[in-house]
Amino acid sequence: MDNWLKPYIEKLQNIFEINEYDQFVTDLYEILMSKEYPNDIIVQIRKRATYLKNRFSDEVNRENMLMAKIKLTDYLSALTQEEYQNPDLKNL
Repeated sequence: MDNWLKPYIEKLQNIFEINEYDQFVTDLYEILMSKEYPNDIIVQIRKRATYLKNRFSDEVNRENMLMAKIKLTDYLSALTQEEYQNPDLKNL
């Protein structure tokens, strides 16, 4: 992955509201699609970004979103570290 991803990771770490997180994830998908990243990376990002929504509890929704945010942040960080260690991954 390109270094362009690092500012997005920082932005993601500062998100604490569900609506803001949902918009961030939508924007991230669009960027990845426009940069033509492989579907397997996009699928892994989608898996980690998704959280179970509970229509009866905003508190549970927020907790679930925060857990998804951690998983997504960890995955995106791992992608940038892999790029640093393996330049061939730049073309993914």
